[in-house]
Amino acid sequence: MSINYSELLTTYASNGNLLEVKRLLKKPNIDVNYKNFFGNTALTLAISGKHPKIAEELLGRSDIDVNLQDTGGKTALIYAIIDGLKEIAEKLLGKPGINVNLQDNIGKTALMYAAEQSNTKIAEKLLDRPDINVNLQDKGNNTALIWAAELSNTKIAEKLLDRPDIDVNLQNNGGKTALIWATINNMEKFAEKLLGKPDIDVNLQDTGGKTALIWATINNMEKFAEKLLDRLDIDIEKKDKNEHDALWWAIDGGFEKIADLIRVRATEITNSDVSNKILGFLGSGPTTSGPTTSEQTTSEPTVQGLRGLRGLPRLPGLPGQNQVTGSSMARIGGPTGPTGPIRPPGRSGFGKRVSRKRRVSRSLKRRVSRKRRSIRKIRKQQVIC
Repeated sequence: MSINYSELLTTYASNGNLLEVKRLLKKPNIDVNYKNFFGNTALTLAISGKHPKIAEELLGRSDIDVNLQDTGGKTALIYAIIDGLKEIAEKLLGKPGINVNLQDNIGKTALMYAAEQSNTKIAEKLLDRPDINVNLQDKGNNTALIWAAELSNTKIAEKLLDRPDIDVNLQNNGGKTALIWATINNMEKFAEKLLGKPDIDVNLQDTGGKTALIWATINNMEKFAEKLLDRLDIDIEKKDKNEHDALWWAIDGGFEKIADLIRVRATEITNSDVSNKILGFLGSGPTTSGPTTSEQTTSEPTVQGLRGLRGLPRLPGLPGQNQVTGSSMARIGGPTGPTGPIRPPGRSGFGKRVSRKRRVSRSLKRRVSRKRRSIRKIRKQQVIC
């Protein structure tokens, strides 16, 4: 009966028998890449068994295949990261032809495990490689960045953000982004760094409907909530599945400062919308950068535009909310003449109609009062008689 020395090699590697491993490696037909029933090679077994000397001995072979995966999809590099064998992991990364993007059966890569294990040194070495794919997602749609944020691993998370190809808006199966996890875990500095990414979407919602602003409110992150509210693209009206927005959560939690910040932001948004609406009605439109012609500055507002102003809400500090006069038109960029503001066409007719109605109303009041006086006189005469 012939002995399977390749299978025996996996057994000795798993048991940590260095002498027998060395002896078997001298055999001329030994297969160092032989897999046992579970798909494990001598190398993966030596690493998972935490036998670094045997792993080094195997890595010295020129015919070793470092990309082989066991039945769970794990490679020697993944095992080295999981078991904390940093030196072996570094040697594996130095092997030509190593594939650092291989995923196990649950979709995790070596980089994800490095983030999960807080192995900053290996994570940095992986991120220095030009062939690394930082946006791969596991079966839960988590990326290495999401894992780092979820586990509050700030150092690795910030290193990932330095990559120009990082996608910060990817969501896992729970709808959570790196920004949402950062606010859940109160990682304020990292969250602020995320806001510096030009393509960041701060309004993404998780499966519960909560945004980064809502989570920041729930955790009473006043400074970060203020930074979110300073953004022009923030949507403060986003609601979770229970129809609760950030303001509701601020009031419910007794976080008055955040509640006030949200109210101020709501007023600013409303004022801006109303101001643009006024300028649109007056025919000038919202203010834009660039040169303007004399025709644009002297264009007169239409009668329809002026009548539309009556439908605008009353807000403090907005011109033209009570009545549109020449002075208010001048304040919001209306046309002016040499002797003062130019009155829009149709204004005098509108005033005449209002005056006519007032005169009719006064006439009716006088007639009613005369009737009342005559009734009182008749009653007095009846009493005297």
